[in-house]
Amino acid sequence: MPEADAVFICATHRLARRLREAHNQAQRERGLDRWAPLDALTPDAWLARVAGEALLAGEINARQAPRLALSAAQERLLWERAIAGEMADSGDDTLFDIEGLAQAAADANDLAEVWMLPLPRDGAGGGELASEELRRFLHWRRLFRADCEQNGWLEPARLRAWRLRAIGGGAGRLPRQVMLAGFDRHTPQERELMRVLAARGVEVGELSLGREAAGAATVAELPDRKAECRAAAAWAARIRAANAGARIGIVVPRLAAVRGLLAAALDDALHPEALAPHNAGMPRCYNFSLGAALAEQPIAATALRLLAIAARPRRIAAAAFGALLRGPCWS
Repeated sequence: MPEADAVFICATHRLARRLREAHNQAQRERGLDRWAPLDALTPDAWLARVAGEALLAGEINARQAPRLALSAAQERLLWERAIAGEMADSGDDTLFDIEGLAQAAADANDLAEVWMLPLPRDGAGGGELASEELRRFLHWRRLFRADCEQNGWLEPARLRAWRLRAIGGGAGRLPRQVMLAGFDRHTPQERELMRVLAARGVEVGELSLGREAAGAATVAELPDRKAECRAAAAWAARIRAANAGARIGIVVPRLAAVRGLLAAALDDALHPEALAPHNAGMPRCYNFSLGAALAEQPIAATALRLLAIAARPRRIAAAAFGALLRGPCWS
């Protein structure tokens, strides 16, 4: 049974929000006029709070703390700088999508940190079995880290590890109990968090979310993402036809990449009338946990493409230039 002052570390922001809302609803049903909010947040948010309080209290030497915690956009720009510099030296800078490579390198670096993969320390390593892609990634990572170390910066993945080490060293005020919620499996970094908490005397538990017994599962092999989205939409439509009040969830890895495809498939299956131009803004019976980025809105996307041409006239992708020529938001 969770204690009244327990901290709930949740796998996602959405789950943390749901737990807080359920807690508030339960207190209202008890007839209370005021109550303490539920302390539910993600691992990164909780680590940031504890480390920040420790810095303010002088429990962490400010000189040992990073001068800047990089945002995702700042990290990607540094990867771009490292990759562009290396490719300019080799004469390859006009042959590759540097922005795409930077995003892929940032993702790979994050996975390597979260799963604590034993990668070589620089681009010269890797042995005979290392591929050319791995050797170049390791070289880019060496340049990226040299840039960070020179300026006292840390990207999110290593910042998380630094905060864990600081808390493991005794910094920060910790609760008596921490409940983990929504984790289907734990990464090595999350297991290290549990070890650090236990070593400092914190009771660590798992919150049962009251899931029903698992039903039968089927596996379908489909040719591409579009077919997967259409199959998921058709499945949802069948369930909704049988039970109009059913709550249906579709779990999508990398939702941002397929949000448009899935929305179109759901419209086809659940709201075919939305295809008419005058119904484009009609309410839907579904919603997404991830909002559409401002840069994906037509007028903002057009403005960004025009700015990209002005900033880098010789590095505009053919697909982006074609989309700009077809865009209705400029003339």
